[in-house]
Amino acid sequence: AFETELESEKQKKLLFVQQQRKLQAELRAWSKKYESSDSKYNETIQKIDDIGLEIFACEQSLKEMVAKKEEAMVSHDVTLLDVRRLRDSLRNLLEDVCSLKQQAA
Repeated sequence: AFETELESEKQKKLLFVQQQRKLQAELRAWSKKYESSDSKYNETIQKIDDIGLEIFACEQSLKEMVAKKEEAMVSHDVTLLDVRRLRDSLRNLLEDVCSLKQQAA
């Protein structure tokens, strides 16, 4: 009776040791998955940060382009006004010359 009980306890111990090894192997596997997942998470965060910086740089570049375009439009408008003013001055001078020619004739 004692030997069968001892044998039964040895079998239980063996079963528990096997379960412990299996659980330890699972724990190691899950730890590796966690480390891999954590590493991928950190890589993703880094990529997000990099993209954020790229977006910021693009926004700054766009602001500069818009400012240059607006400056070019203003310059164009000023040039048109200068042309109109010079055309008017030329027309007035031409009228003065015609008037002088008529007075001389």
